[in-house]
Amino acid sequence: MLNLFKKFKIGAKISLILLLVVLLAVASVSFFAYNQSKNSIEERYLQSLNGVADLKVEKIQTFINEINAAVKVGSDLKPIVDFLKKIDAPSKPEENKEEKKANDDELGNIFEQDVQQSDTTQTGQDTQANPTPSTDFAINVELENAVIAIQFAYELNNVYLLDKEGKVRYISRSTPEQTLNETFKTPPIDPAIVVKGRDTTYFSKVSLQQLGKEKRTVFWVSAPIRDKNVTGNPLVGQLIYEVDMDKVQKLVSDKVGLGETGQVWLLQEQEGRFVYLNSFKAKNKEIKSLDKAGEKEDAGTPFIIRRALDKNAKHSEAIEEADFLAVSRYIPGVEWGMVVKNDKAEIYAPAVALLQRFLIAGAVVIVIAVVIGILFSQLLTRPLAVLRRTITLLGKGELPPVVTTNSQDEIGEMTEQINALVQNLEKTANFAQDIGSQKFDVDFKPLSEKDVLGNALINARDSLIRSAEEANINAWVNERLNVINDILRTTDKLEVMAEKILAYVVREVGAIQGAFYEMKRDEKAGTEELVMIASHAYNKKKYLSASFKVFKNRYAEGLVGQAAIEKEAIRRTEIPDDYVTITSGLLGEKKPKFLHISPLITADTREVYGVLEIAALEEIPKGSREDELLTRISDSIARTIFNIKVRESTDLLLKEQTKLTEELQANQKELEKNAKELADKNKEVEKANQELQEQIEKVNQEQRKTQALLENSSEVIIIYDPDKTIRYASPSVRRILGFEADDLLGKNDWDNIEQGKDAFERLFRELLEYPDERHAAIEYLYKTESGHTIWMEATGSNLIHEPAIQGIVINARDITVRKEAEREQRLRGQMQALSENSADLILRMDKEGTVYYVNPVIESLTGHPKEEFLQKKITSDYIPQKVLNAWFKLVETSVRNITRGEAKASGVVDFETIEGRKIMSVNAIPERNDMGEIETFLLVSHDITKSEEDKEIIAAANKKITDSINYAKRIQSSILPDSTWLQSVFPDSFVMFKPKDIVSGDFPWMLKTDNGVFVAVVDCTGHGVPGALISLIGYFLLNNIFSVEENKKLKPSEILDILDESVVRTLRQTEEDAISKDGMDVSLCKINFDTKILEYAGAHRPLYYVDTHKPEIEDPLEEIKGDKMPVGGGQYKNRGAFANHERPYQEGDMIVIFSDGLPDQFGGPDNRKFSPKRIRDIIKANLNVPMMALNDALENELKIWMRLDDEKNATKQTDDILVIGIRF
Repeated sequence: MLNLFKKFKIGAKISLILLLVVLLAVASVSFFAYNQSKNSIEERYLQSLNGVADLKVEKIQTFINEINAAVKVGSDLKPIVDFLKKIDAPSKPEENKEEKKANDDELGNIFEQDVQQSDTTQTGQDTQANPTPSTDFAINVELENAVIAIQFAYELNNVYLLDKEGKVRYISRSTPEQTLNETFKTPPIDPAIVVKGRDTTYFSKVSLQQLGKEKRTVFWVSAPIRDKNVTGNPLVGQLIYEVDMDKVQKLVSDKVGLGETGQVWLLQEQEGRFVYLNSFKAKNKEIKSLDKAGEKEDAGTPFIIRRALDKNAKHSEAIEEADFLAVSRYIPGVEWGMVVKNDKAEIYAPAVALLQRFLIAGAVVIVIAVVIGILFSQLLTRPLAVLRRTITLLGKGELPPVVTTNSQDEIGEMTEQINALVQNLEKTANFAQDIGSQKFDVDFKPLSEKDVLGNALINARDSLIRSAEEANINAWVNERLNVINDILRTTDKLEVMAEKILAYVVREVGAIQGAFYEMKRDEKAGTEELVMIASHAYNKKKYLSASFKVFKNRYAEGLVGQAAIEKEAIRRTEIPDDYVTITSGLLGEKKPKFLHISPLITADTREVYGVLEIAALEEIPKGSREDELLTRISDSIARTIFNIKVRESTDLLLKEQTKLTEELQANQKELEKNAKELADKNKEVEKANQELQEQIEKVNQEQRKTQALLENSSEVIIIYDPDKTIRYASPSVRRILGFEADDLLGKNDWDNIEQGKDAFERLFRELLEYPDERHAAIEYLYKTESGHTIWMEATGSNLIHEPAIQGIVINARDITVRKEAEREQRLRGQMQALSENSADLILRMDKEGTVYYVNPVIESLTGHPKEEFLQKKITSDYIPQKVLNAWFKLVETSVRNITRGEAKASGVVDFETIEGRKIMSVNAIPERNDMGEIETFLLVSHDITKSEEDKEIIAAANKKITDSINYAKRIQSSILPDSTWLQSVFPDSFVMFKPKDIVSGDFPWMLKTDNGVFVAVVDCTGHGVPGALISLIGYFLLNNIFSVEENKKLKPSEILDILDESVVRTLRQTEEDAISKDGMDVSLCKINFDTKILEYAGAHRPLYYVDTHKPEIEDPLEEIKGDKMPVGGGQYKNRGAFANHERPYQEGDMIVIFSDGLPDQFGGPDNRKFSPKRIRDIIKANLNVPMMALNDALENELKIWMRLDDEKNATKQTDDILVIGIRF
C-alpha cells in the first residue's frame, strides 16, 4: 500500500491526505457515538441479566429448600424410623445366622412379588408403592401412606430406604437399577451417595436413571435416619430421594426478561469435565441434558463456564464471549453453576442503527472534502514542476543552470538547496578529474562527514597511493631476492653461504647483528640440534649458548628452538636481560630492542633445515619491505642447505670409496697367497658342504612334503591343552574352516560347535580319563569363519606325555558332502517309494525324449510294462502322438518359465488309454545337475477326468440357476419403479441402484397420491435370491396396505406399524417355533405438494435433509434419525410405535435416503467402511449441482473406494446399494 501511495503525484497525495483526515474525523465521531451507545445498552442489559440470574437462582434455591424440607420430614417420620428400627433389631440369642438370612430372603421375596403386582396393576401412574402382606418385617399401611404422601407432595421419582449396611429395604417404585435386600447400586458418576449421606444431607451429581420405559435425568438426595428416642441418636438407616430434573428444567426455561436470544445454562462439574444440566437449542445444534460443555483441564473451555462453577468468583460481572454477553451464578448446596446470556447481535442492534446514520452523514462530508482537496493541490504543485525539471537534468548527469524563485516558503528554500547541490556536484566532478590525472596532492574536503560521493573519491585516492607503495615494496624485495639467489647459486660451502647471506640480510634490513643456525640430525641417536655456523657483528656473553637442542619435535631450547618446533617466525620486542648486546665506539654498549627469528623451511615438505636470527635496535614493522624480505627468503635458503648437504655427503662417500680401493690393492697380494692355501682347503670343505647340502635338501624335501600334505589334507589336526585352549592348528584349517591357524592359537573354539557339543566334550573327557583306549569317532556341526555350518567327523588321541606334542590331538574331517549325500539318498528312497505307489503317472526324461524313470502306472495306461520305456526314446508306438506333442511343448515352456522365476509349467492333456479317454493334469518340472545345468524333466500326470466331468455337470447346473435368477431379475425389474418414474414426478432426482448379485434384497418403492407422493428405500434381510424373495413380500405388502384408500392419508410412522404387523403375520414370526427372523430396514417419506410438508419415518435408517437456504456459516445438512428397530423379525414384541417426523420444505432443498449397503461398503487404503460421514461430505460438496451430478459424484467416489480400476486389488461389493436423491 505504501509503495502504491509513493507512485501518486503530489496533488493526488494532498487530496488523498485531506480525504483521509475527513474519513478519520467521521470515523472517530461515529466510533465514539457508537461506543457510548453500546456501553449504555450493555450496562442496561447487564442489569437485566443480573436480575434474571438472581430470580432464577432464587427459584432453584426455593426448590432445593423444598427438597431439604422433604428430607427432614421423611427422616423424622415415625413409620419410616420404626420400619428401619425393626430391621435393625438384634436377633434372639437362639436365632442363628442361617435363620436371619432366611428372614432376609423371605422379606426380599415379598417385596419382589409386590413389585411384580405393582407393575401389572399400574394404570397411567407409575408411583404406586409396594404393598406387602403383614409379616415381622412387612411394610405396614402407615409406612405406605407416609411415603406416598411425600412422593406426591414433592413430585419425587422414587424413595429408597436403606439399612445401616447400605442394603435396600424399601423401594417406592420398581426400577431395574436397584434390587431389594442388596447393596444400593450407586451411580458411576457419584459413588459417594451412601457414604456422604450417613452424616448429613447430601445432594448427588446429576445422571440418567431408568424410569419405566424411558431414561430420565435425575439427582439423588441422601440423608441419615436416626433414632431420636435413644441417647446419642444412633443411625438406623438412610433415606434417599430420586428427584427428577424436569422441574428444574421448567424453572430455567422461562425466558421472561431475556429477549429473543436469551438463554439460561445450568452446569455441573463431573469427573473432570463440565456438563449441561438443562436442555436448550443452540445455533447449530440441540443441547441435551448431560451433554459435555468442556473439559476442566482443557484451556479451550469457555471462561464463563469455568467461572459459573467457581464459588469464589465475582459472578455479577459481565463476561464477553465471541457472540454473546453473559453473567454467572454459583448455587451452593447442589454445587451447580448458572450462566444467563444474551446474543450480542440482539443487545447491540440499536447501537448499530445509530452507527449507520452517522456513516451516511459522513459520506456527504467526504464528498465536500474531495472537492476542496483538488483545488488546493493545483495551487501547490505548479512551482514544484520547475524543480522537477531541474532534478531530471541532474538524474541524467547534466549540471543545470541556477533556478530563480521569488517564493520565501518551503519551496523557495528547496530551490536554494538544489542550487547549492549543483555547485557542490561541480566541485566534486573537478576533484574526480584530478584523480584521473594522478594529481593526488589536490586539496579537497567533503561537504560533510556523511558526504558519500566525496568520501568515496578520497578513499579511491588513498587506495591508489597504497597500491603504488606496495608495488615499490615488491620491486625492492625482488631486487634483493635476486642478489640472495645469486649468492646461493655461487656458493658450495654451507658456512661461507651462511656468512654471506647473513651479512647481506643484516645490512639490507637495517639490523645490527645476526646468527645463522644449521639443524644437525644424528640418525642413529635420533637427536636434533640447532648449531650456530655464522654470525655478524656478534659478541656473546658468557651465558650465551651456541647451540639449541630439539627433542623429537615436542619441545626445544630457547627462542631459536621454539621457532623450529612451531615452524613459524617469532617477532619479539621484549628482549630478555641476558640476551646479547652490541658494543661500538660510537654507540657504546646497547641491547637490541627487536628480534626476528625465522625457521628455514621448504614450502613443500615443511622440513626445518635451520634458523635465521636477526636483532635490531628498532622494530622492523610488520608488513614492511624488510619484514617481507625476511619472510620470503626462508624457502630458498632451506632448499640450498639441503642441496649443499647432499653434495657434501656425496663427496664424503667418494673419498671413503677411494681410500678403501687403495687399501684393497695393498692387501691383494697377501690375499692371493692366502687364496692358494685356502683353495686346497676349500675343496675339502666344498666336498663336505656338498654332502651336508644333500642331507639338508633331503630334510627340506621331507618338510615341504609334510607341509603340502598338511595344507591339502582333507583333515584338520588341532592340538588342545587340557584346559581346552588350542596349542596348534594345521594349515588345512584355513581351507576347511576359513580361520587362519595363528588366529586360533591360545583360544577355545568350542563356541563354534552348533550341534554335537556334548559328544565333543565327552570325547575330550574320555581322552583325558582313558588315554590308552580307542574311542569311537563323533560327528558335530561346526560354524566356519564365514558363518556357514559344515558337518565334521572327529577322532582323538591323548599325546600329553609326548614331548613334541604335549596335548590332546583331534583329527577332524569335513563330512558335509557325505551327510548331504546320505540325506539325498534317504529322500530319493522315500521319493522312489512314493513314486512307485503313486496313482499318478511319473516319468523322467531328457529334452530329446530318452526315458530314465517311469513308475508302474504307465502299464495301466498303455498296456506296456515300464521296462520297455527305460533308457529309450519315447515314441508314438507306446504313447499317442498328441500326448507326446503336449509333453514336449510343456518341457519347452518350463525352460522359458525359468527365466521368469517360475519353477514349472502346467497343462491339461487328453490321454487315450487302454481303459478309454482320460483327462490328465500334467506338470513339467526341470531338474538340474551338479553344474546347475538342466539335465532332465520330471513329468507328473494326475488323472482329473472325474473332477472335469463334475465341473461340466456343475457348470450346466449353474447355467440353469443363473438363467432362472436372470429371469427372476427381469420379473423384479418389471414390477419395481426406476429413475424414469421418479423423474416424472421430480425432474431433478436420481435412483442409484447397485445389486450385489443378479437380484437384490434392496428395492425402491413409490406411490403417487392426489396431493403428493410416497417414496421409500427398503433394505430386506440378506441379498441375492433370499433377499429378493423378502423384497417381493415387502413390495406386495406395501401395495396391499395402500390398496385401502383411507391408508393413503396415514402418516409414514403408521404405515410402518401396519407393515411390521403384516410382515410378522406373513412370515408367522409370532409363533414360538418360528424359523424366520427376517425383516427389513425402511426409509419412508410422505411429500405433500399442497402443504409443502415432508413427513418421515425410519426403521434403522436416517434421512438427510439439505436446507440450501441456510447461511453459509451454518451446516445445511440435517440428519433425521429413524427408530432403532426393524420392520418385522418378531424380535421386539413389546416395542412402541414408530416415530413420525414432520418439517416444511422449500423449493431448492433436497433429501437423500439410502440403504446400509453404501455406508457399510469396505474399501479405501485401510479397508474400512465407506461411512455415513463420507456420504454427508459428498452431499455438502455438491449442494448446488443437479442431482444426477450428485449421483455421479457418489458413484465416482465409490469406484475409487473399491479400487474398481484395479481388477487385481479391487474390493468386492459387500451388500446391495440403493440411494434415492430428490431436489424439490
